[in-house]
Amino acid sequence: MKLLSLIELLSLLSATTALPAPHPNIPSFFNSLPLPVVNDLDLYQLFNLTSEKLRRESPSPPNKRALTLAYILCTVAFEGSFGDARRFSLTGELLLTSAVDSAGTTNGANPVEVVIKIGRPFSDPVAGSITYTTNRYLWPLLGSKPDQPRVDFAYVEARGSTVAVVIDKSLAAANTLSVFTTASGAAADLYNPVEGGFAIAIADDGTLAGEARLLGRGVVSGGKGTYSAVILGAATQTGTTTL
Repeated sequence: MKLLSLIELLSLLSATTALPAPHPNIPSFFNSLPLPVVNDLDLYQLFNLTSEKLRRESPSPPNKRALTLAYILCTVAFEGSFGDARRFSLTGELLLTSAVDSAGTTNGANPVEVVIKIGRPFSDPVAGSITYTTNRYLWPLLGSKPDQPRVDFAYVEARGSTVAVVIDKSLAAANTLSVFTTASGAAADLYNPVEGGFAIAIADDGTLAGEARLLGRGVVSGGKGTYSAVILGAATQTGTTTL
């Protein structure tokens, strides 16, 4: 596994003026990892029971907007600090899916989409918790109602089994379910990531390593917050799911 420098990847993507592109092919590593195959996985229940409840109470008409996506589910730990005694090591899920076509995107078609759920920053803030997704269509996995519009929030690059994500500054404020925390407790502010990004690489045996560097704006205070973490973990299963 070769994890390119996050600085190299972010610099490359930030310097690129992305243009709308055709739906990219699913990266080959989706089919090459030695993982259990679980199709029709209920990701709503896995990521957020509230989303499953909403889905039952207000189901969509059959086939309305539904997408069948290839996925790789990963168990990960985010480890870092905030420059003082507030070190953190939190575990959760990182999901890769095949692309969600987003008409009118101005930052280029994504080869994959990413959902991160580490802790519960909205309901139980703990320093280092973070939720993030590259496309609004996947918001239900973070607790929103189903049938969200398709809005592409990031520049995404896949090279081999390395995936890099750079936040699209022009759309960051609209990605309101993507937040991180730098403190714990009810008084902790939430920070909406407005710059930076993250990169991960998956080895042939499914182990995963990466790094995240983000700059956020306080949802309440309007102040700046930074987030830096090493990402470690492993892909646990693959398959298809319908959302």
